[in-house]
Amino acid sequence: MHKRLLFAFSSILLLLLAVSCGGGGDKTTELPPGAAPAAGGGPAAPNATATVSGKIAFEGTPPPNEKVQMSSDPYCNMHAKDYPTLETVKVSDGGLENVIIYINNPPNATYPTPTSAVEINQENCHYSPHVFTMQTNQPLKIKNSDATLHNIHAFAEKNPQYNVGQPVKDMVNETKFPNEEMPLPVRCDVHKWMGAFIGVFHHP
Repeated sequence: MHKRLLFAFSSILLLLLAVSCGGGGDKTTELPPGAAPAAGGGPAAPNATATVSGKIAFEGTPPPNEKVQMSSDPYCNMHAKDYPTLETVKVSDGGLENVIIYINNPPNATYPTPTSAVEINQENCHYSPHVFTMQTNQPLKIKNSDATLHNIHAFAEKNPQYNVGQPVKDMVNETKFPNEEMPLPVRCDVHKWMGAFIGVFHHP
């Protein structure tokens, strides 16, 4: 299931809009006049801000998603009607959901690490959100809202492996990922249909 989910997500990534800032990854951002270097030796992030947004259009009829079988867990089976299929391809209003639009080769600058946590919740035997982004070393809050055992297993290649069980309802754990990784797949080993993907970047 993990390989199938990763392959499907990798296929969707081919449709992503990768926005280039110009120049390679070794380019260093010049400091504004009077600005001091950031802690850690890298240049401070410019004061200017920008927003990257977009929409991945989908034409035609979406392929059917694989059906989910939750009968192995009576608690999950009560919520089977809420998530009858995987979210491999999800289209609404002509747009493809669960995609990440990001900057390719951004300026080599140091950005403040957010102190507020990003949250992923295990609710009705489903990861919410299914796809999301966060910054390196930003706290990730992991919650189990279900009255059944879950575990969150991050299959990291550039970060330390993370695998924690949550047998109690409303149990919360926190972790961080120090390195950029895109995508970082997550799944529940107890319920094989549960999967999510994280984009970890050093910039906002």
